Amino acid sequence: MRSRAIRRASTGLLVAVALPAALLAGMKIDVLYDHAADFSSFRTYRWVTTPLNETPEAQLLDKRVKAASDAELAERGLTRVEPDQEADLLATYHVGTEENLLIEGVRFELAPHVVWTGADPVGVTHRYEIGTLVLDFADAGTEKIVWSGLVQARARTLQQLREKVEKAVVKVLREFPPK
Repeated sequence: MRSRAIRRASTGLLVAVALPAALLAGMKIDVLYDHAADFSSFRTYRWVTTPLNETPEAQLLDKRVKAASDAELAERGLTRVEPDQEADLLATYHVGTEENLLIEGVRFELAPHVVWTGADPVGVTHRYEIGTLVLDFADAGTEKIVWSGLVQARARTLQQLREKVEKAVVKVLREFPPK
């Protein structure tokens, strides 16, 4: 009986360690696009987004998003033009973060339908951030969005989330242009 309880406790601890690692790994991507748009006709783009505010952090994030996007779009044959020049596409992005909490406990089934869930110090609480980045491209002639990519990433801290921005841009722009 005691060895079964120890096995269950060690399994619970393994889940308590493995679940947050799985939770914080990977990125969720979602892409929508206008199926009628002729993406082969788009050769140039210009940014219409400016940092949300003038803080150094917002300006750094703006540079990271735009630099990573510019590199990926250049690989796809698109050329960035200056704000005062004509372009085929208008590019913009939006970012947001949200703090979340994951509460876990070691769980024992004492009898059928009788469950004990451990609390502190056995239970584990994890705080993590969810960051969302949305990249939008609009046809400059019609100003209608032709492609929108959303990527969400999770990290233990806001700083780790900031460090994932370039990877998030690369992942979501793998879907641009649509095939």
